[in-house]
Amino acid sequence: MRSGTRGNRFRGAAGSVLLLFLSLCFCELCLRQLNYNAQSMRHPTPALEADPQLGWVPKPGHYLLYNPELRPEKFSWTILPDRSRSVNAPQAACPAAENCGGAVFLGGSFMQGFGLSDDESFPALYKQDFPEQDVRNFAVRAYGTYHNLLRLRQVLDTPGRDYSGYTFFYGFAAFHEDRNILLSRYVRGLAGAPAIPSVRLNDGKLLEVAPRQYGFIPGLHRIRLLRLLDDVLWLVRDRMLKPEARVISEKLLLEMKQLLHSRNAQFIVILLDGSAE
Repeated sequence: MRSGTRGNRFRGAAGSVLLLFLSLCFCELCLRQLNYNAQSMRHPTPALEADPQLGWVPKPGHYLLYNPELRPEKFSWTILPDRSRSVNAPQAACPAAENCGGAVFLGGSFMQGFGLSDDESFPALYKQDFPEQDVRNFAVRAYGTYHNLLRLRQVLDTPGRDYSGYTFFYGFAAFHEDRNILLSRYVRGLAGAPAIPSVRLNDGKLLEVAPRQYGFIPGLHRIRLLRLLDDVLWLVRDRMLKPEARVISEKLLLEMKQLLHSRNAQFIVILLDGSAE
């Protein structure tokens, strides 16, 4: 009797496992038939390289880029040795150790001018209107506000440079708030990013998180069920973090302002509009 009971239990467990396996296979086939693909990856830009603090930074050099989603013809990028983008005009004659005043631009791809040639970006147009000023374009594609705070610290700490008297313009778009806390639609849109820095709130204060790679489940490119489960996990995470987004952005902007004022520089936020960058 006992051996028969054990056999029945074993057959019942095996049947349950088989049923579960067949159910998962059926769900996987259904997702494939529906062409479920929640991961939308962008093509990496060759003008970028890995950075241990920022995740990625512009790579000095001259590039001829092509993105048919932005424009039918190729566009040129020139990244200078200080990792700023060229404004396609000679800078005002000013020794590095002296203060001649000028303008520095920060932001994401809108301000950097992704899809535009060097002479078409907003900082380049600003330089055309104010040729006597020293103009630097330190904006970087796919950066959020926290990225720009980190970049600002690097710029201000450049040996031999004095930015007192300069005006710093930051091109802020609403979706930069998602980037600061790494919401899923931002992280999923990055291709080849070695690591991403982020920031959280801890007892009302900013808690800076070192760059790291993000992703809950490996094998997403092969198994659609895993991709669906990964989406659910990211959705839960997004809903937990989203309420902090606006407060974090305000605190980041305030820190940028205080940092620049301590260096005798002005800070102006340019409000941009756009649903994606």
